[in-house]
Amino acid sequence: MTEVQGTTMDEKSTEETALLQKPSRVEVEKENPFANDALERQSFAENLTEFVDSLEQPFTMSICGAWGSGKTAFLDMWRQKMENDNHLCFHFNAWENEFVDEPLIAMVGEVEAVVHNTKAYSSEKSQLGKLMSDVWRFGTQVAEPLIPRVVQVASQGIFTEEKAKKFIGAAKHAANNRGNADAGLVASFASSYTRGKDTIAEFKASLSQLVSEVKAATEYKGPAVFFIDELDRCSPTFAIRLLERMHHLFDIPGLVFVLAVDRKQLANSVRKLYGAETDADGYLRRFFDRDFSLPEPSIKAFCEHAWKKPNLKSLVEQRKNGAWENKELIDIFSFMAEGYRFSLRTIEQCVTQFNLAVRSTPSNYKLYHQALAFLIALRAGNRSLYEGYVNGTTGADDLLTSITQWGHYESFGGSNYERNLHVYLTLWSRKEGYREQAIAQWEKMINDENSDEFKRDLASHCLAQIKRNYSEGEENALPYILNKIEFFDRIEESA
Repeated sequence: MTEVQGTTMDEKSTEETALLQKPSRVEVEKENPFANDALERQSFAENLTEFVDSLEQPFTMSICGAWGSGKTAFLDMWRQKMENDNHLCFHFNAWENEFVDEPLIAMVGEVEAVVHNTKAYSSEKSQLGKLMSDVWRFGTQVAEPLIPRVVQVASQGIFTEEKAKKFIGAAKHAANNRGNADAGLVASFASSYTRGKDTIAEFKASLSQLVSEVKAATEYKGPAVFFIDELDRCSPTFAIRLLERMHHLFDIPGLVFVLAVDRKQLANSVRKLYGAETDADGYLRRFFDRDFSLPEPSIKAFCEHAWKKPNLKSLVEQRKNGAWENKELIDIFSFMAEGYRFSLRTIEQCVTQFNLAVRSTPSNYKLYHQALAFLIALRAGNRSLYEGYVNGTTGADDLLTSITQWGHYESFGGSNYERNLHVYLTLWSRKEGYREQAIAQWEKMINDENSDEFKRDLASHCLAQIKRNYSEGEENALPYILNKIEFFDRIEESA
């Protein structure tokens, strides 16, 4: 590996250690929630707020996006903005609360935490304190083992109130013919069903009054909004149970639910719980009144944002030629991400992989940033093409030709970094005879007066550059580059 002038970096910094930790949430500034809105979704949030403010009836909406599309960051920013604008908001992270068997208890706990932090709440003996006690009292009764089963069965349309009455009536008649023991069992069941139904009604009434009193006492505007996030990360049982509790126990006037979900993953949860043949989409439509899809982000804006998170900009600038390489690296990742239609999560993983490679390389070693970035993105977008290059069955021309078909190629073609990529990918090619053939073609092109001026200029640049790289012994750098790329895989496998 070629060394360059610079300071040796033998000690691992704390930043290197932090790199191996899971990505942190996007920082949401309290005074300016959308300050870090890299995906430019503030206007979408403003439109949603106008819609929410127009609602009076119980309402549930989903904010749909695939895993890694930025749902959590959007929900955090939007919720903070609504709180700043004097809306009553609740927040429930389903994944963090899955340790609780009954989601109803955790949801009531979130309500209590918010109520206790309002200016109107003074003590448990106050009006709000008493109402909160009622919500807890009826909520814990609803959460008893028998009643949730009744709710769950009812939610599937199997055990409606009318059917329940007919069943209980028929069962009583049968029990009278069998004896007092059976009659007592049926009476117990009937009593439990009636008690459960009444308790649910009392729970909803006390919750509705509590929300109304809080809003009136603190002059909150619009309906209260209950945000639920990370539901698609939960086990199927907990996810569906939470939806059922929300739908049957929290459907009160003046309360709007907003759930950030990956509908595909949620549908999978339904099928796992109720069977592969279940109409999962039809089942989920019973819980959501309206679905909203997150707007498609600007790839370039997100790449710039991802670059800032691990402080890559300053890290690259510390290396030789780093000051001007930052922009080109972001351009390369943006170009490849758009061409391969990467998800936001894939972009973030590619940037993390590049970050790891840079931090694990001494600053006095040349890392070939542009080629590294290209190969990382190529590997994520077209694994077979990448492996063909690594194994020596594919040449540099095959790699570069594959991207000339993209509609946005003009933003990349003819750039200095495309030329540099052409040089390094040719220099490192493991395809037998490829390097020599490429050099011969460049020499021929330079001497051909009928050749296109652009191609002659490219050939002249590549030929001069590759000869210089040969003189510096850089033709054997590929194994070192690949080692850095594959190092990330070993971390993922052990995670």
